Amino acid sequence: MKEIPFNISVSGLIKIDAGKITISLSGARTTIRLDPSSTSDARSFLRKGQTLFDIILKTAQDFVASGGKDTRFSAAELYHLALDKYPYLKRDSWASHVIASAPDHPS
Repeated sequence: MKEIPFNISVSGLIKIDAGKITISLSGARTTIRLDPSSTSDARSFLRKGQTLFDIILKTAQDFVASGGKDTRFSAAELYHLALDKYPYLKRDSWASHVIASAPDHPS
């Protein structure tokens, strides 16, 4: 069997709207709908305008307010407290943000 390579030029149109893509080629047309995922992921647990630094500050304030005399805490203690409210927190991101928040950190 002999194979003969060739190219065919096809012109078409791709239209992207909110939530769908329409592809038209030589009179044929197909539409693909893009439904948002119903599952939540780590990127969406923050409210608009909220940062991880805001969560760290609020968690530290809550810890100190409920702690009595000892107001010393570690990043790990805060992380475990924050996990109750924000289960998608990543430990490494948390630690690096706590270090960045501490002006006297030795690193």
